Amino acid sequence: MENIIYFSTLSLALLCSSVMATQPIIEEIDVTSDDQKSNSKSNCGCQNEVPGDMSLQVRVMDALPNEKYERVHFCIAKGIVVLIGDLSSEMKQDAVRRVQAVEGVKKVFYEPSTIAIGNGSGIDADGTALTTSIKGQMQLNFNINASNYTVTSVGKVVYIAGVVTSASERDSLLKILNNEKGVSKIKLFLIKGY
Repeated sequence: MENIIYFSTLSLALLCSSVMATQPIIEEIDVTSDDQKSNSKSNCGCQNEVPGDMSLQVRVMDALPNEKYERVHFCIAKGIVVLIGDLSSEMKQDAVRRVQAVEGVKKVFYEPSTIAIGNGSGIDADGTALTTSIKGQMQLNFNINASNYTVTSVGKVVYIAGVVTSASERDSLLKILNNEKGVSKIKLFLIKGY
């Protein structure tokens, strides 16, 4: 006697969706300068530095007046600044110009985001829970030097800027990000220190 298993269309759809879990879209931007690319790992200047330099962060915040740019998030690592927000073309140009003028800023990226920050909807639009979860996992992973990265989440999009010191560290970082629930897109701005 044959064993026959019957699946309803809904059961089959649920089975397929659980087996084929959606992976987030990952965009990786290599922001390693030509000088850093020509240096060897041992003298690239990437090791033992905290790229999220607090004084640079304060200077960037000072360059963007709060009343005009209160809805702009940013991710800073080793002179790389990623501005995240929903700005008009004119405001975007002004923000980039202001940040480029800050001492210590090497390169500025602008990432548009249409998420309404602080809208009172009860939705974690600023991504605080997601950022906290990812940072915690990074700190618990022995292959990742978590102090080399800045993590910012807006909605379901995660932005990470930092210095990756080895291929295995990059792989560990990607594994954490791929396994994080609630992430739809990941934007990596990495300086390769290897």
